[in-house]
This record gives sequence, structure tokens and C-alpha cells, in this order.
Amino acid sequence: MRKSVDSFCFVCGPDNPKGLQIACYWDEDQYVAEFTPERYHQGHPGITHGGIIASLFDEVMGKSLIHQGWMVVTAELNIKYIKPLPIGQQVVFRSDMREKKNRVIKMAASATFEDGTVAAEAEAVMIIVEEEDI
Repeated sequence: MRKSVDSFCFVCGPDNPKGLQIACYWDEDQYVAEFTPERYHQGHPGITHGGIIASLFDEVMGKSLIHQGWMVVTAELNIKYIKPLPIGQQVVFRSDMREKKNRVIKMAASATFEDGTVAAEAEAVMIIVEEEDI
């Protein structure tokens, strides 16, 4: 039997020495992850790689649904990069569900700096899957 949460997940897995090891938590009705990028997360010098940001968005949106009891996969992920994410500056990712229709769930998320400035926004379409679908 597959597990919906694995200790070697690249983003949240605490046992993955090469992963991000991000812990997510609930803050009222939003799922949250805090992240401070380090130099090995950069693309351009001093700037976080966009793929790392995409991974964090995917995680915070997908994991919020997994923690609500749904096993999901990402069907679409759209990101609007608004401001560069400097290395060493903490950013907070927040997600919430926008719409659920049958097995399709639409999600939204934002990444903000400590002062509230939005660094990036994302929308995703998640599909609820059953064990036999995988």
C-alpha cells in the first residue's frame, strides 16, 4: 500500500538529507510553510531558483489537501513571480482551497515576505486519486 506522505519527500521529508525538509502547519484556515532560502537554493546569484519556489507552492497546496484526507496529484500549476526571492530572506507560503467539484480541487497560494509584500502567487488544479489510480 502506498503512503500519501513519505519521509523522503523532496520538500517535506525529514529523512531526505538532500531535500528542503520544510514543516507545514495550519494557521486558522490556511496551510502555511516558512522558508529561508540558502545559497544552494539559488538560480541567479543571490536569488532563489524558480523551481524551488514552484516546489514549495506545489507542496503547500497539495499537502493541505492530504492533511484533510484526500490523496491528490497536481494536474496544473501556474505561478506568477512578482519579486525576486533573495537568498537569506524568509518567505511564508500560504494556501487555501477555492473550489471542489467531484475529484477536482482548485487551490490558490501566495508567498509573502515578513513585511507582507507578495513575492509570488500560484494557482493549481489538484485531482483526487485512489490507490488503484497510481
